[in-house]
Amino acid sequence: WLFGSILIFVCWVAFYHGVKYYQLLQKEHETLLMVAAENKEQQLRRSRAETIAHEAQLKMLRYQLNPHFLFNTLNAISALVQIKKSSTANSMIVQLSDFLRYSLDNDPIKRVSLEQELDALRLYLNIEQTRFGDRLELEFDIQPEASTVLVPSLILQPLIENAIKYAIAFKRWLLKGVLKYGAHHGASRQSNIRISLFEKVEKVLAQQFKAPGALLSSSGYLAGQMVAKQFLNDPYATLYLPDTHSALKIDPNATETHYEGLDEKLKELLSLKKQPVIFLDSIDFKGRHYPEFSPLKTIDLSACILVVDDSHALGVCGLEGEGSYGILKQLNPKELIVTASLGKGMGISGGVVLCEDHRASAIIAGPTFGGASPAALAGLFAYLEAPEIYQKQLLKLHKNTKRFIKGLDSPEFFDNHLGHPAFGFQSPQLSKELKEAGFVLTNFPYPTERDPMMSRIVISAGHKKKDIEGLCKALNTLIPTLK
Repeated sequence: WLFGSILIFVCWVAFYHGVKYYQLLQKEHETLLMVAAENKEQQLRRSRAETIAHEAQLKMLRYQLNPHFLFNTLNAISALVQIKKSSTANSMIVQLSDFLRYSLDNDPIKRVSLEQELDALRLYLNIEQTRFGDRLELEFDIQPEASTVLVPSLILQPLIENAIKYAIAFKRWLLKGVLKYGAHHGASRQSNIRISLFEKVEKVLAQQFKAPGALLSSSGYLAGQMVAKQFLNDPYATLYLPDTHSALKIDPNATETHYEGLDEKLKELLSLKKQPVIFLDSIDFKGRHYPEFSPLKTIDLSACILVVDDSHALGVCGLEGEGSYGILKQLNPKELIVTASLGKGMGISGGVVLCEDHRASAIIAGPTFGGASPAALAGLFAYLEAPEIYQKQLLKLHKNTKRFIKGLDSPEFFDNHLGHPAFGFQSPQLSKELKEAGFVLTNFPYPTERDPMMSRIVISAGHKKKDIEGLCKALNTLIPTLK
């Protein structure tokens, strides 16, 4: 009897604790479910709040049209009224009204067809075209099947506004430079009255072109001549590689030295206690130099002064338009001097010498630097104020160059340096047929009438997609027919 009683007691105790433990587990489970539900609710509330904030931000951006656009448009309307062009002013008011109505009426969260978006964009562009006149040319290149694609409303307007801002801005900076410094500044830089802009630009140029220092001049030719005059007398021995620009030659008819046997020639000069100075062009339009400079890599340049004309690479070659200085420095010459025109790739009326401080001091001490007019200040001012514009145009140039190469069936037909937008060829027939087809290219003897014909196709940032595609189509048709 006692054993049975104990067994029943133990069972009841176990059953009791089991029920209690189950109830405790149920309570904990319910608590966890409540916590999870509360967390989920908080996440939903947070998500809804972020969505509302995002929508509010989009709507606020919609209502915050660029005040400069409104201000300038109203100013333009006022000016039209004052000169009694009431019909144009009225048209501009109607266009502004339609554009503002579209921007306010359409929900920025909803999508519209690309065709609707382009209609609104045309309203905006018509207003800007009235303001800028001939300075703004419009061209639309849109595939018909894209017109039904849905896009957020007014997504294109800020992009176009930014493009116009930068396109017109450079001319504005240039004009400001003319108004501030004049169309021409002819005073010597050795004068006691000096303009600090020159030194500011020289520091920025040295930084952009990866050089220790920069010295401005009125032209690339003058820059080359100032450097060439540094090496007229003993112990210097000048060596001009093939196709060196005449800017680097005091005597334009100086004998050129070919790569074959150059190493032995250098050893001979060094044995005679001479200081070799090698002159060359980075872009020779035959692909020998930039960007690899392979022939120079076979030569020991550690005892040589290297002088390079980089006029066709500065502002054009490299991710930042830095040109050749950094690449040439890796060849380890005893001294590196780079000269260039700033007019080709930078659009600045002037030249530059990239060199170390001691060489710049020697050039400044000579009669040519102080006796010549300096670079044009207006262009230097625009360069300093518009780095974003230069970078955007450089990216366009690189894109257009790649598009041209990709569109050619026979890119090997042309003489070209990797990454450079000029494409040379030797075919009077092709030059003639391209001209007859309406294409403009450089085609003349250079640098004198006695020299061979120079024919080049030059791609620019200003070329449009259809221009390049049309040129490629013509070349792909004409090149196979050449005799």
